[in-house]
Amino acid sequence: QFNPHGTLTRAQFATMVMTFLQKGDEAPRYATRTIFTDVTSTHWARSFVNMAASYTVTEGEGENTQRVPLVSGVGDGRFLPDAEITLAEAVTILLRALSYTSKEAGAVWPQGYLDLANSIGLTDGVGLSASSSISRAQAAQLLVNLLRAETKEGEPYYNKLGTPETNTLLLALNVQDAEDKAGAIRTSKG
Repeated sequence: QFNPHGTLTRAQFATMVMTFLQKGDEAPRYATRTIFTDVTSTHWARSFVNMAASYTVTEGEGENTQRVPLVSGVGDGRFLPDAEITLAEAVTILLRALSYTSKEAGAVWPQGYLDLANSIGLTDGVGLSASSSISRAQAAQLLVNLLRAETKEGEPYYNKLGTPETNTLLLALNVQDAEDKAGAIRTSKG
């Protein structure tokens, strides 16, 4: 079951985003790290949360350059993996995935991030306040919007995934590719 009205935890959303960014295969490398005190060795999403906290984007220029993690904790070295994720938190993570930083979003969190997300179409179809928990359906909508949202470089995110095809039919999903790896798609162009 998809359970569209069910809410998501911070750990579930971090897992979804890292999978969306096609980094899921790298997760096992982060299983033995301890980044947050409340993401213990027995937590089901430990490797994904640690990987998301290790995945960084560049913020600033010149001498002021720093790396900002895709996800961060709530203070005290904690992540609160089982707390429901809010729209403001989800939007911040997705904007970082698009390479936006606080410079583009503005210093006022979360409003600057929500305004930026709205301006690039990231929050289309998700009418919530900043502090509202997002549902599974709303998270799916955000990820669909992320595909066509404009990156910091000014191009749709989907361009990072490959070259767009026109006049092509999608025939099958999750098929074996030439290297016998699952997850490929079959199109009318082969």
